[in-house]
Amino acid sequence: WEAWEGETDPELSLNMKLFGSIQKFFFRDLAGIRRAAPGYAAFTVAPQVVGGLEWARADIDTVRGPISSSWRLEDGAFELEVEAPPNTRAAIRVPKLGRAEPSITEGGEPVWPGAPAGARPGIARAFDEAETVAFEVGSGRYSFVSLLGDSIGRTEMRRF
Repeated sequence: WEAWEGETDPELSLNMKLFGSIQKFFFRDLAGIRRAAPGYAAFTVAPQVVGGLEWARADIDTVRGPISSSWRLEDGAFELEVEAPPNTRAAIRVPKLGRAEPSITEGGEPVWPGAPAGARPGIARAFDEAETVAFEVGSGRYSFVSLLGDSIGRTEMRRF
């Protein structure tokens, strides 16, 4: 409500800026798109898989072109699609979802573990982080799939 006292007068609006910033959570946290340099010359895509959510998608129009992030949990796999516009660079963080060593492909080709830097066009390097595997990429479209294995059921995947 538009009143600190919690008044429920029907003439008061529920559209208060103080309570209206949920879109930041959708873009920055669920889809994971975060600006790292002015004009999105560099950005990060680090999606958060929360609760029972099975997918998320966000698109941002920037001065360099559209950035998109779309992820889905399906059939024992985490699928992440990212589009980086021309003249940009991005850090894409694929969540491990509780797996110590996930098996990750990009465009159907293995990129983690053990693939050398530059194994796929556009990927400059890959490295392990505590909760994610990070890929430094240039402009282009990327399709990452992390196979989670049979040992993790749907309810367990949703926890992370």
